[in-house]
Amino acid sequence: MVNRREIEVSEGIIKLDDKSEINYYLAKPADNGKYPAIIIVHEIWGLEDNIKSIARRWAEEGYVAFAPHLFASIGPFMNSKNIESTMVKLWSLPREKMQDEKAIGTLMNTLNEDQKKVASAVFFGRKDLGKNMIRNLDACFDHVQKLDFVKSDMIGTTGFCFGGGLVFQYATLGRSSATVVFYGANPDPIEAVSKIDRPIIAFYGGEDYNINQYIPRLMEEIVRTKKSFHMKIYEGAQHAFFNDTRPTYNKECADDAWELAKEFFRKNLGEK
Repeated sequence: MVNRREIEVSEGIIKLDDKSEINYYLAKPADNGKYPAIIIVHEIWGLEDNIKSIARRWAEEGYVAFAPHLFASIGPFMNSKNIESTMVKLWSLPREKMQDEKAIGTLMNTLNEDQKKVASAVFFGRKDLGKNMIRNLDACFDHVQKLDFVKSDMIGTTGFCFGGGLVFQYATLGRSSATVVFYGANPDPIEAVSKIDRPIIAFYGGEDYNINQYIPRLMEEIVRTKKSFHMKIYEGAQHAFFNDTRPTYNKECADDAWELAKEFFRKNLGEK
């Protein structure tokens, strides 16, 4: 039997320069001392119980685990219930109609006011959303770096789905000591890979076409810039295979990725 560390959890709020706020969930070892930290970035759904559970697991391994709700700065309508209900409706649109303004307009008329705000932020303003979330992630990094119980030079990032792409993009800024990407999109532009100077490992589901179709271009850039990059593609696994609250969960693949992620952070961040 593995003896887990005693941990403690808390919640808080970060105030941004523009007066908006980011709420967060924090888990850490209960013992006094300084620990390496891991910032955990949520999927497109926002900060859900699944991400909080992952934070607690990292705390049990000896890290300060910081899980922000990055969407909170946009407004209270950006919650998991509204995001999921909006996505279900937008995904009901046939692929060939995705660029049809009339079809999109008809669909938008079926959304309530909060869902329309979500659609505007997440789907039609995706590029701006990404930039704003990088800003929010940077503010979170500053906050974690100043915590008394954090080793300020040992802060890693990990993210899932939307969050996976976000931490991959953030790695091009050179602040995170180590990055673990779960089925996230490539940095944009792809040439930004040349700026990555810290270790990265990435996990992908073999059946995740929307993400995997861009891996060859990623590898071209990795080879061209001679970057150190580790990845594993899990045969038969779907997108979000690590999320044990979703039907795509694959325990065997998730367990393997967890062990590899633990080894990766232990090597690159150390542990208390």
